Parts: sequence; structure tokens; C-alpha cells
Amino acid sequence: YHIVGVGGKMFKYFVNKYDPDTVISFADRRWTIKGDDNLYTKLDFKLVDTLRPDYKYYNDKIHGNKRVHKMSLSKKAMIKKYNMDERLTEWEMARLLGYDRIWDCGMFKYMWKRPTTA
Repeated sequence: YHIVGVGGKMFKYFVNKYDPDTVISFADRRWTIKGDDNLYTKLDFKLVDTLRPDYKYYNDKIHGNKRVHKMSLSKKAMIKKYNMDERLTEWEMARLLGYDRIWDCGMFKYMWKRPTTA
């Protein structure tokens, strides 16, 4: 289905119900190609940052198709939990445990501020 204007109506409902002064949201750059021409900019959000690509870990034998945040497999966490050799890098430890990395394309960070009334 293609419903024109539903994003704006949903955001207006949110603003009226919760009365925020600011809203911060992120857009995945896989799906949001233009940082300056998309639903966010049409709703008066301002682009405040472009985040670099990042990764999560993946091991289908342990987690199925679920991706694991990199903080769960930080070097410190793996040394403590799995008694890994601290001379190894995080990536080397994760590989020894059977994990691979899945990279994203980065994010756009947007901010909306309530318009001031004079």
C-alpha cells in the first residue's frame, strides 16, 4: 500500500500527545539515500550528523539469524567470559569463537525542535 501523508500524521499525533521540545531520530543509510531530501526533512527535522558504517557480530550456530551488538563481544568481555588471550584483538577473539562481522552503511542523525512562538 502507498498512503500519502501518513508519516506526517503519525508524527503530528506523537508531538500532540507527548509534547516534546526536541526529538532525535536516526535513519539507516541503506534505505535513506539522500540526507537532505527525505521524510525527516519534510517533517522539519535537521540533519545534525552523518555516522560512519558500523558492525554487529553474527554466529548462526549460537544465535540463529540474530545479530549481536559489538559491546557484547568487547575485548574486555571476551577476556572475562571466555578467558581469551589479552594480546589478541577483539576481532581475533570473536573469530576464534566463530563470529563474523556484518557491516551497515552508517546512519543519518536528525533533530527536530519545537518551533518557538513569539
